[in-house]
Amino acid sequence: MYTEGYTAGAYIIAFNIAAAPKAGYPDNGVNPAWRNTVLHLITATFWDPAADPATIKASSDKLTFDWGKNLIDVSPGAGAYMSESDYIEPNFTQSFFGSKYAKLRAIKAKYDPYDVFYAQNAVGSEDWKMSEMIMGNLPSQNSKLCRI
Repeated sequence: MYTEGYTAGAYIIAFNIAAAPKAGYPDNGVNPAWRNTVLHLITATFWDPAADPATIKASSDKLTFDWGKNLIDVSPGAGAYMSESDYIEPNFTQSFFGSKYAKLRAIKAKYDPYDVFYAQNAVGSEDWKMSEMIMGNLPSQNSKLCRI
């Protein structure tokens, strides 16, 4: 990934985030992968502002489905930080919530039984889809939200 990514326009920002709390970790919704991590890595790609939609989609897809998959392959069970994540993260429940997802889903069912609250890639969002896509695979926030 790294050699091919650098030559094909990938940008990588990374830094050490290993935290060692004195009293242990609280029982919360944080993906347990974050408790053992030593690296926070952000990937990006850029294109010419005048690029045609096919070029933009190809660049975006390469970031998500090629470079992103390579990172997942070399770090199985790792996670991603939802606020700096790929909007179409292929396995967002594992990446953002890990083994905490089932518990979070049960909490959402208890306190939001009618699914009033929605956010892209949030707990329970896999039961919904946007009615329109941008470039074929990016959910348009300007479209209708539909229950699957």
